[in-house]
Amino acid sequence: MATACGTGVAWTRGCGLTQSSVSGGFGSQVLAYDESGQLVGVQESTDYDAFACPTDPSMRSHAVQSGWSLDDCSNTSTCECDADAGADAGLCTPTDAGF
Repeated sequence: MATACGTGVAWTRGCGLTQSSVSGGFGSQVLAYDESGQLVGVQESTDYDAFACPTDPSMRSHAVQSGWSLDDCSNTSTCECDADAGADAGLCTPTDAGF
């Protein structure tokens, strides 16, 4: 399996999860998948306006998270994407991250 990459993208694996992290000028997005490839967690953050709770707009945050993530996993391996990797640019191979 080769996973899509680009500038500001990293793939991390550990504790039965594979997680993609995308950072940009807008904020960041983290998506966590289980071993079957099922999406099991999402974290969104913004550098601009805060997210507001739909039922109580006074509750605001610059980040929201739902489901599983690798936050509590101490044994992880990360593949940082390199846009200057020549012929391999855009791919992060499983061996790069210990997959």
